[in-house]
Amino acid sequence: MKYIFPILVFILFVPISQLTAQLALGGGVAFTSNTNDVGIQLKSQFSFGEHWRAEASLDGYSTNNNRGFYGDFNLNVNFVFTDAGSIELHALLGGTVFFGSISTLGFVPPTSKLATGVNVGAGMQYEINDHLNGYLDGIFTFTDFGRDDLKNRFLFALGVIYEFSN
Repeated sequence: MKYIFPILVFILFVPISQLTAQLALGGGVAFTSNTNDVGIQLKSQFSFGEHWRAEASLDGYSTNNNRGFYGDFNLNVNFVFTDAGSIELHALLGGTVFFGSISTLGFVPPTSKLATGVNVGAGMQYEINDHLNGYLDGIFTFTDFGRDDLKNRFLFALGVIYEFSN
């Protein structure tokens, strides 16, 4: 478990030198509906073809009651179905690995758990300038983390992403 974060950072950020024509990196804020927790998001995108994009994101949250943390690592495929000038709309489908260490009571040691799931959603990107885009994603995640407030949740993500292009 202690090696997950370095591996995820490697997966998200290493390929810059080889993929600069199609790679985008960014980050933002993520909000999960069931618990009303706000966290941070790191995101990378690799465009291939005119309408397809692979996307990896890492979201991290601290619980509202400070009894632990949780997060998810997502691998999604986006299909860009509308590219109207500066606004781009896309649908997404993918998988998630959900992780956390949460205590149900303040004095009880936290329990750690992993769960996998499926992501279905849609989003948009707005071109701010030639390299910088704003993004908004809405993703429904089907997972069984073992807590009712963290199962089958809706995630909103808002942020900026920088495109490395010529």
